[in-house]
Amino acid sequence: MPNDLFKKFIECQTPYALLFIPKKNTGTRAYVFSGHEKIQPESFLSDNPELISFGYLSFEGEAFFYRSINNHFLEEDADHTRFEINNKLKNLSAHSPVIIKKEDLENFSTWSQMIQKAKDKFRQFSELKKIVLHRKINLELQDPINTHHLLHFLPEVSEDHYFFIFKNHDQYIISYSPETLCHYKEDKFNTISLAGTFPRNLESREIDLKNSEELLRDPKNLREQHLVTERIKKDLSLYSSDIEIGPIYILKQKFVQHLAQNICAKISKSLIGTLIKKLHPTPALGGEPRQLALETISEIEQSPRQSYGGAFGHNFNQEIHLAVNIRCMVFHLQQRKITLYGGCGILEESDPKLEWEETENKMRHFLLHFKKFQQKSTKEH
Repeated sequence: MPNDLFKKFIECQTPYALLFIPKKNTGTRAYVFSGHEKIQPESFLSDNPELISFGYLSFEGEAFFYRSINNHFLEEDADHTRFEINNKLKNLSAHSPVIIKKEDLENFSTWSQMIQKAKDKFRQFSELKKIVLHRKINLELQDPINTHHLLHFLPEVSEDHYFFIFKNHDQYIISYSPETLCHYKEDKFNTISLAGTFPRNLESREIDLKNSEELLRDPKNLREQHLVTERIKKDLSLYSSDIEIGPIYILKQKFVQHLAQNICAKISKSLIGTLIKKLHPTPALGGEPRQLALETISEIEQSPRQSYGGAFGHNFNQEIHLAVNIRCMVFHLQQRKITLYGGCGILEESDPKLEWEETENKMRHFLLHFKKFQQKSTKEH
């Protein structure tokens, strides 16, 4: 994608989004959506209006996540996109954002208390099996956020995750997500059951493989993943009698690895909207059973989830593709502040220290893009 075109999308004042969807065998596809008439080059954009889906996790009732804007659509050639992005990444070190302050909104003591409250709820309600808790980290930048900062967060397109930038007024929402909520095409609905996490070891391939093997045998993580799979299966069975669940496998990200299962079903297109609202949030993001878990999360969490936990994607040419907004951050333009989000599944046997380390590893993907802290972290142990 030409630099000047990308800069125009970054700097435009109307809502827009940039979305990268990984394709296992054909490379990453890039999509740009915008409502800004002045930056619609005929050679790049079609005339078809498009729907951007994004939203928030509602604890008052059912989850909702649709926010619609009339946009235009771009699909870049995968090889060209890869070349352009890798070219940009080579020249960005001089523009890396510099952090002058790091603040954990939930320090380790508070986090431990939150998990203890969750365990108390597990004992109080025997039907409550799992909840997901999240943390926030605020970063204060040395300089105002600019286009170069946004370019720095473009993904390495060879990685197997979704990447999303959503511009809305004075905020940029950026997400790296491994979790498919919905891929629908020609009556085939695909989703993923994703839960259970171990760290990666990037220095030793042997140790990293042992971590994977241990994760596949770990009772706590297997139970967590089983809860997610069974709930998705139960919800899907209300809409389809043709459901296939694949074997458990390891899905590896840069710093963490997960247990995962691919799930597919034959679904009528008229039911997709209802089905997505039924599924979201799955126990991978909310808990099990859903309503009791959401009520418990609402009681325990110290701060609102805001953009964390919504969905993003596209609905184009009879194909719907949505991912869950986890591993995300929000740029607050007027405040020179960035908020990082990370969460993890809590069971009755959860260890606060291990869960803290898991969320740290999940947020590391973003922290690597910043220059060294100018002040020590305020995290307390």
